Amino acid sequence: MHTTTTTPCRVYLHPAAVFGPISLRAIEHVTGRKAVIDDTGRKVQLIPKSQHARLSQPGGAA
Repeated sequence: MHTTTTTPCRVYLHPAAVFGPISLRAIEHVTGRKAVIDDTGRKVQLIPKSQHARLSQPGGAA
């Protein structure tokens, strides 16, 4: 049986490694989403790349 849905999951990484540039690129590669560190600096949010492009353009949503 083939399905196109994905199951949400959590991945636990060492705190010293999770925010490194190599880890962030690996997370983006595996998930196909943009990894963005939230304002508190305590977690990584995964957002669709199309949404990230729209938000990062001048005049986009704040």
